[in-house]
Amino acid sequence: MRGVNWRAVKWVLFLLIVSSHERPAIAQTDEWRGLTQALENLARAPSGKKLVESAKKNLKAAALEKIFQPDEVSHTVSQVKRQFNLRTGKATEERETRIHLKRDLSPTELLFDIAHELTHATFKPNWDPYDPNLTLGGYLWIELEGPGGEIDAVVSECLVAIELKSEGQRNPRCQGYLVETDSHLKVDRAKIREDLYRSGDAYSEVLARLGDERARFPLLSSRSPILQSATMGSPYPVALLRTYDELTKTACTHSKRRLEARNLASEADETSAKTQEFLKRRCSSQD
Repeated sequence: MRGVNWRAVKWVLFLLIVSSHERPAIAQTDEWRGLTQALENLARAPSGKKLVESAKKNLKAAALEKIFQPDEVSHTVSQVKRQFNLRTGKATEERETRIHLKRDLSPTELLFDIAHELTHATFKPNWDPYDPNLTLGGYLWIELEGPGGEIDAVVSECLVAIELKSEGQRNPRCQGYLVETDSHLKVDRAKIREDLYRSGDAYSEVLARLGDERARFPLLSSRSPILQSATMGSPYPVALLRTYDELTKTACTHSKRRLEARNLASEADETSAKTQEFLKRRCSSQD
């Protein structure tokens, strides 16, 4: 069993088009022959069926099996590939989403991990890593509270657990988030939200980093974490803080290189001005 660790979404940035090889559908490997069955089971839940259909549409994947690959922990990766034309200053962008699933999961664990990760994957990140105004607080809010964020993902898998309960599908991690109302089980979204903001010993660090933005997060607490990021092995606010630092560092490095290339070409344009503004606002601490 995976204990209390939960999956985290991590958006990875690539600024140049790179060649890649088509990965085999994970269902074709000896390791994960149960993936197709897990997707079929998920589609038997009303909310799961909607999730699968939305994923096929939004990810343009007729066969969802092809977007999965095995890994040490379950998480969703969205690669942003950008190619810049130094002459025109224009950029083209392509986004590819892949879902990594932990190896050696039981059929039930696999089912709920897929429900969780498909919730992340179905929604595009509604933040721009090169936005000069993207703050830590803004990023934290979007990743937790935004469409397809952690709150939505946990709610999704717990809702699937309710809908497939009669088939014997149980998700122990959802037991604390199911409430009975009028003889019907419902997902306690408010409790999930509250628990995702538990920061434990890192509470003071998170508050200090948020600065004036801390007022946006009244649920942040020093209570012992229940839900943790599997990729970072830490409470979600802490994991997202680290991820924000990583994506900022990467974006700053590539923006500096791009601006230097434009300067070497003795060309200035609106794109260069935007890059300079980004560097001024987001990268001063990276120098």
